[in-house]
Amino acid sequence: MVWSNIRWKAFTFADEPAGSTSNPHGVQGLENCHFLKTVEDAQSIRSNIGENVEAACLPTTSDEERRRLLSFVISGGGPTGVEFAAELFDFLNEDLVRSFPKILRNEISVHVIQSRGHILNTYDEALSKYAEAQLAHDQVEVLTNSRVKEVRPDKIIFTQKNENGETVTKEIPHGFCLWSTGVGKLAR
Repeated sequence: MVWSNIRWKAFTFADEPAGSTSNPHGVQGLENCHFLKTVEDAQSIRSNIGENVEAACLPTTSDEERRRLLSFVISGGGPTGVEFAAELFDFLNEDLVRSFPKILRNEISVHVIQSRGHILNTYDEALSKYAEAQLAHDQVEVLTNSRVKEVRPDKIIFTQKNENGETVTKEIPHGFCLWSTGVGKLAR
């Protein structure tokens, strides 16, 4: 199909040293996630995005399944997760629309799940607010004060504190999940 002819923006950044492992934070189901540490990871991401978009365009795909396939979740609001979300949104909404039906543009959703009160929490607050405003402008949903509990093949389950400080369990159907929550201890 057309997918092989689409220009791919290579994700050549990484904030983790070579050989490091991701921090699972006790979350079950990380086998259902992509990581961004190697060239093979980037190739797998590209392949998954292409397969999802192609499947979403099939006339036999239900509306519910199309929305799931076009739902992209990034767990982690640090530099890698935020940059990936912005680049992914641009890629999906600027590059892919040339080759795939424009109806998909209205069905694509990108979500960033962040455990703290704002993204890029290790940076100056002004930068964090600017990034949040840019993502909001691009219609990337940023879910703060949220903790992933489980990643299933078709949905991510998380808790989020509401305005009253109560913890509520929520879920987002997804066709793609990137785990970008920091590094764990190096295996020796």
